[in-house]
Amino acid sequence: MCEVSVISKSMIRLSRRTFAERIDLLSDSRKENSLARLNAQIKKLTKNLRTQFSTITEKDYGILKPYLSLLIETLTGLFKAYQNSYSFEEKEILKTNISDLKEIDNDIYNFRVKIFKNPEYQEVMSMLKNI
Repeated sequence: MCEVSVISKSMIRLSRRTFAERIDLLSDSRKENSLARLNAQIKKLTKNLRTQFSTITEKDYGILKPYLSLLIETLTGLFKAYQNSYSFEEKEILKTNISDLKEIDNDIYNFRVKIFKNPEYQEVMSMLKNI
């Protein structure tokens, strides 16, 4: 079973932190370190989602989807808010992290939820069971 509560709590923490980042007007050096820490936490969440991928059910996705959507939206807002701040490297890492989260969201939906409702997939699985 997927660790839904652990993952969703992690997403909530990251969403809150991201929102706080947008409000907080720290010095440039502190912003840079803060964004680096945020990027590291996003990478950890991404790794956790990838590790749990094969155990995520449609029910799990129903729980995680709102948190994941909010996190992606908040991170995108942060990226846009600080477009002229931070170093190029940290912004590119953030952009990649957002892209990775969107990809995982899409993969979970297509390969852990939607595919099981596909009649062609069900037919193939039925044929494989008969072999």
